[in-house]
Amino acid sequence: MGMTSPQERTLQCRNPRISPQLVSMVYGQAVGDALGVPHEFQDRDGFTCTGMDSGGVHGQPAGTWSDDTSLMLASVDSLAANGWKLNAEDMRSGFRSWLRHGKYAVDGMVFDCGNTVRTALRHI
Repeated sequence: MGMTSPQERTLQCRNPRISPQLVSMVYGQAVGDALGVPHEFQDRDGFTCTGMDSGGVHGQPAGTWSDDTSLMLASVDSLAANGWKLNAEDMRSGFRSWLRHGKYAVDGMVFDCGNTVRTALRHI
């Protein structure tokens, strides 16, 4: 088996019970998010997105997803690990691992976290 990029390792399905539809939704979320990262905080009509771009306010390389996808990955990972039942502590642990250690981030580095999310994670 060949080497995989960090993105591929993050999105690999560890649970054979995960449906192909869910995997497709996860990829769709990540791709849509990565398309939007360079355009965050711009007016809706202030840019044109024709493909994966780099830059933006965070200066990220093309294809980088944001905290939105990272937290979704943590959520799906927790649900899958817990028989598709909500385990709030396990999910919180995944969220904290993202914020503190970059787990679920494209390159292991958290480049942005909104104030509301940061505040909530400090209190849970």
